[in-house]
Amino acid sequence: MDKILIVDDEPDNVELLVQILEDEGYDILSALSAKEALDIVSKEIVDLILLDVTMPGMDGFELCEILKSDEKTSEIPVIFVTALGETTDKVKGLDIGAVDYITKPIEPAEVVARVRTHLRIKSVEKALQEKNKQLSETMDKLANANLQLKSLSLTDALMNILNRRGFDIKLDEVHKGSVRYNRCYSVMIIDINYFKLYNDTYGHPAGDDALRKVASILKNESRDTDFICRYGGDEIAIISLETTRQTALIHAERLRNSVWQANIPHSSSPVSDRLTISIGVASFEPGCGYSPAQIVKQADIALYQAKKSGRNAVVVYEQRQ
Repeated sequence: MDKILIVDDEPDNVELLVQILEDEGYDILSALSAKEALDIVSKEIVDLILLDVTMPGMDGFELCEILKSDEKTSEIPVIFVTALGETTDKVKGLDIGAVDYITKPIEPAEVVARVRTHLRIKSVEKALQEKNKQLSETMDKLANANLQLKSLSLTDALMNILNRRGFDIKLDEVHKGSVRYNRCYSVMIIDINYFKLYNDTYGHPAGDDALRKVASILKNESRDTDFICRYGGDEIAIISLETTRQTALIHAERLRNSVWQANIPHSSSPVSDRLTISIGVASFEPGCGYSPAQIVKQADIALYQAKKSGRNAVVVYEQRQ
């Protein structure tokens, strides 16, 4: 049931409006002053206010301005009920937020029609706001779902790191940023030595577990700003922002040693009795002019040299001037 507040300093006017609107089934509250009205709206949820303009102390215009300035009451429709007939008075009321005027002497049919109209408008506006809120929530959910889907499309499910597509995207972003801001970066390509033999010896489930362990080690030994990606079946790539060749070499040696120290058994490896990795490193330096593809190729060449030299090694590509 809609609740209507009648504010008028004349009890006879209040009684007449109460009778008209109660007969229409509305829940009616009344106040004989602006102060009493403010006390009521602070405690009650009101759907519409019929407000007399001319009242002693605070008049209807002042009360309407207070109601419209308060977030809790600003959305309540206010209809002025007044004997004032001047256009300037009506304009003033509408300017401060009233939705309509009812002119005294009161005509019951007019009161009912105007009240019904503005309650209907408020109901439609409320429903529209609710629909907009639901739409906004749906759009937010959709945006989050799209972000999750995009993240999943760039993630290797087994190792929980970026996949090859994610590597390509991040490398392009890092390269463009490095060129723009005159910064360096490094790329490491890591090969798990004789991983096919590992799978043949221990089985593919154990091989999957070993891949997860190696990925976890690399993540723990890298910075949050490093991008770790599954580059191929048993190859992992790392993109390190603002990293020189010397810094990348230190990082790569730490990674190689951490995998060694993990002591993951690999009895069929020609290199060691445990799982080992070989790493090729290449670095982009400001002004060198190399493309992302060239940096990756250089890291590949360095990895080939690390494997050719006996594996379980780190090689940094030496850029030729």
